[in-house]
Amino acid sequence: MRKLIVTILLLCTLAASACAETRSYTYGGSGYDILYDAAVSSDGRIVLTGTTDSADGTLSSRTKAGRSGWALCIDTQGNVLWNFCTRRGSYDTLRYPVFMEDGSVAMLLDTSHSGLYEVCLLYTSPS
Repeated sequence: MRKLIVTILLLCTLAASACAETRSYTYGGSGYDILYDAAVSSDGRIVLTGTTDSADGTLSSRTKAGRSGWALCIDTQGNVLWNFCTRRGSYDTLRYPVFMEDGSVAMLLDTSHSGLYEVCLLYTSPS
């Protein structure tokens, strides 16, 4: 009797997990896109930072070519709220996002130009 109850519970668990919805999201474009870091706000927004050289897909509004720092903000459903790309030099990368109390996001831009390496602190506008 005990084996029957365990078997029924196992089948119920497997049936419930089979009904679970699986979601897949794709961000970026057809180029070389890397997201390195993430931050989650108290309301569930997620900011991902990294680098891109794409100019299509999620990044179709880009106006500059080449490798740029990239920040992407999504909501709890995976919808894109905003994209931000910056190109100040070569090999730009946005890193270490942090949500501020006013809803803005602070992040670091690693860049190099004219043989110099530079780190800049950037802020988005409050949302």
